Amino acid sequence: DFDFVACSVHNYREFMGGFTDWAQTIADSADAADFRSRVSDSENASMWQSLSFKANYKAAYCLAVCPAGEEVIEPYLDDR
Repeated sequence: DFDFVACSVHNYREFMGGFTDWAQTIADSADAADFRSRVSDSENASMWQSLSFKANYKAAYCLAVCPAGEEVIEPYLDDR
């Protein structure tokens, strides 16, 4: 089944809700090593890019890499 919440969280991660979660993770981390164990380098790079250039949608990327993308897009389009 298509998990709308998972896709929405991924697509909007760098907007306000995701940013505040990321900032809270920084604040909650004991030190740099703890923070790096909680947040991947790619997620940090993506957040930095978002802060530097503006938040962006990841919908095109999401469908391109989602293993369920091919299986769920047709039922989703039929039902929307």
